[in-house]
Amino acid sequence: MSYFKAEVTIKVPEKPQIDERQTVTRYLDEGITAIHGNYSIKRKSILDQYLGEINTLIDKCIASTVIEANIRQKGYTGSSSTLRNYAAGRKKLIRSSYNANNMKPENTQIVERKLLIRLLFKRLEKIKGLNSGYVERQA
Repeated sequence: MSYFKAEVTIKVPEKPQIDERQTVTRYLDEGITAIHGNYSIKRKSILDQYLGEINTLIDKCIASTVIEANIRQKGYTGSSSTLRNYAAGRKKLIRSSYNANNMKPENTQIVERKLLIRLLFKRLEKIKGLNSGYVERQA
């Protein structure tokens, strides 16, 4: 009996030529991170121009149908389900924050997170959209 050694050849595919320069220059931009190219870029929504008014009406506990009628008069052409989904998420966020902190809606005021972060670096008087009334009310 004789044993033969078989020669096995494995072909390794060649690496594709990648132009890495474009990738490197893209990530040198501060608005883009290595995690994802679209990081920190928010997609535009049809509700964007109406969000301020929608948020104030939701905070006043006005029904979604009334909010929809109100912004449709101002030119909103999107679907009612888009508005309802946004309003439901906003109301759920408000309700959960009240429940988590044992607070009542009458004693609170919603302030955007970015304004609170600006308070760390700037004086209250220099921040647009935030005044001393917010701080005194919470104190």
